[in-house]
Amino acid sequence: LLTLRDEAFGQRHFITADPNGVLIDIVKPIPPSAEFAAQYAASALPGG
Repeated sequence: LLTLRDEAFGQRHFITADPNGVLIDIVKPIPPSAEFAAQYAASALPGG
């Protein structure tokens, strides 16, 4: 349903469905893009 993608806000994920039609969103946290992170104070970001 949704191919593997990196989101600017800090997620790598894809969405699939099981045989019964239940949606499954597999998510891995990743660092946010520099453009996205620039909107926030460094102390508000993970590792900040």
